[in-house]
Amino acid sequence: MQINKQETQPTRAFSNYKEMCSYARVATSRILKLGRLLYDSQKHKYYTVLGYDSWKEFLNDSDIGYAESTVRSFIRIYKLYVLKLAVPNELLAEIGHSKLQVIAPVVESDPDWWLELARKMSKNNLIKEVKGEE
Repeated sequence: MQINKQETQPTRAFSNYKEMCSYARVATSRILKLGRLLYDSQKHKYYTVLGYDSWKEFLNDSDIGYAESTVRSFIRIYKLYVLKLAVPNELLAEIGHSKLQVIAPVVESDPDWWLELARKMSKNNLIKEVKGEE
């Protein structure tokens, strides 16, 4: 039996897309968990218990593997959306880390509206919307 590429390609493309979306949500969930752990470590200075003299030295550990600016972003997202706004993790995972970063400067003005906009819009259109607000 010969497989028709034209018939299977849309099915594979859709399956591929759905799998990517699933992994993107998982990645955002893990970023939120990592943000919480990094926040706790910084706040309670857990890194000193582990023998590091400074936060910066701790972040330079090869097992951490993130630049300080990336860590700041993870912590900022965690503090803003989880601690301050108490947004459910499922919604945050659906929106995605990069779009959460985009709306961070304006989200507190109307959290429900901005979160819904971020959920529905592409990142590029969301950037335009935020720039119009600022």
